[in-house]
Amino acid sequence: MLIYAARHGQTEMNEHNEISGVTDVDLNETGVCQAEALAKKLAALPRPPRMVICSDMKRALHTARLAADFLSIPLVTDPSVRDQDYGRFE
Repeated sequence: MLIYAARHGQTEMNEHNEISGVTDVDLNETGVCQAEALAKKLAALPRPPRMVICSDMKRALHTARLAADFLSIPLVTDPSVRDQDYGRFE
């Protein structure tokens, strides 16, 4: 089994060096471009992924959906892989 790991694309909170944790924010324009670039890189691998697993957070799901759709592979969401909850620091 081969496992690839990737982080979600950029969000407005990332751009401003803010901790997002479980704050459910979507990708910004740069993040969408990053996710599209990731999808192309994954497709070019000698052994591209056969499925994508991601958290149910908007930023992760958006990134994963772009990759899964580009590769025509299944996408599975799993809330157990969410970012850590940073409480009042978010």
